[in-house]
Amino acid sequence: GLLDRPDTERNDMEKQGIAALEYLEPIIVFLTDLSGTSGYSIEIQKALHDELKTRYSNYSWIDVYSKSDLEPDFSLDYPNSISVSVMDNRGIEELESELVRICKD
Repeated sequence: GLLDRPDTERNDMEKQGIAALEYLEPIIVFLTDLSGTSGYSIEIQKALHDELKTRYSNYSWIDVYSKSDLEPDFSLDYPNSISVSVMDNRGIEELESELVRICKD
């Protein structure tokens, strides 16, 4: 995982993640917690999303909203996003199908 901070302040794990994105052709699955329970504000999550989306705009990208079984604390409108919940399996099949579709392309 990555936190919203300058590259110079990233820890070793974050630097490895960035390096992998530079050399692989990944599918980026960006998970946003709209419930307000993740410990990171929506603003911080959105800032990181927007930074990475700009930096890696040529990669396959899936926006996922987690904890959709909880009342959202905030609303975002990322196109083609998928809402999921592991508590009631909401959206899990849709996410799996989208991953398979992208991998086959």
